Amino acid sequence: MASAESLSAPVSPGENPKIFSSERGQRPVAASLGLVPYGRAHDLQVHLRDCILRKRLPEVILALEHPPVITLGRRGDPANITVPDETLANLGVEVHQIERGGDVTYHGPGQLVLYPIMRIDRSVRAHVAAMAQAATEVLADLGIEAAWDNDRPGLWVDNRKIAAIGVHVHHGVAIHGLAVNLSTDLSGFDLIVPCGLRDAGVTSVAEQQGRSPNPADLSEVLITRFLEASHRPTAHFLRDFELFSYLHEQDCPFDGEKAADRNGR
Repeated sequence: MASAESLSAPVSPGENPKIFSSERGQRPVAASLGLVPYGRAHDLQVHLRDCILRKRLPEVILALEHPPVITLGRRGDPANITVPDETLANLGVEVHQIERGGDVTYHGPGQLVLYPIMRIDRSVRAHVAAMAQAATEVLADLGIEAAWDNDRPGLWVDNRKIAAIGVHVHHGVAIHGLAVNLSTDLSGFDLIVPCGLRDAGVTSVAEQQGRSPNPADLSEVLITRFLEASHRPTAHFLRDFELFSYLHEQDCPFDGEKAADRNGR
């Protein structure tokens, strides 16, 4: 199994244009972006998917964190947000209605979020299984035994969810992905009925082990495990500013200042 350390040296997009081919089987690009507002991250995913569909880019995997935000999937029930809009506004928590599957979830600092913008060559189920396998392996490395539940999609430690998965596929390319609770403030989940499941709880690595790695320290390992589970080549890791320079060079510039505000409430 390749180590993340062997992949961590940044690569200049101009070094070898062949590795940035948009054809299947070429090496994906990966970037860890730090703390990113949800609306900007969503717009970036949609933009990257469009560039992949136009064969301007290879597949891209983003790792990041979000400021406090609640997201409702396309079948989400707003009643599963359990506090008034005024309370959310006072807490600085945004709400976004989005196109992924699933109900309602919470994202916040200390949660490692993985967004693979990738072609679905086999099936959505295989794509989800690869994310679940990667997260299960990384959690096992941290001493936590988590299990997938087909009836309640996600990774669970007993009756508490530690990782959530949701995707959206358009013209064969997926966005959204995986969120793993590392040192997340779990009180944020008190604002919702997580995934619409009233008889279940949430947990985190910090709660289970008393401590947790920082999301940035774990992102390359999780990406590497995911690509192995997906039978993809190893990634070229770029710094955040290198990613945006690379997009400009590939004639797919992303103007975050013009990203739409997708706050739905």
